[in-house]
Amino acid sequence: MLSISRTKLYELLAGGAIASVKVGGSRRVPVQAVEAYVTGLLAEEQSR
Repeated sequence: MLSISRTKLYELLAGGAIASVKVGGSRRVPVQAVEAYVTGLLAEEQSR
């Protein structure tokens, strides 16, 4: 969805920029979490 590398996604998850949930042994990123991240980026860009 974001067209970023796996490493960058892991950095964002570790930093708390994108929320995720653990399902069994897998970590999943809800669509709403990605949308919230992008909305935050857009708001930050517009405030500059």
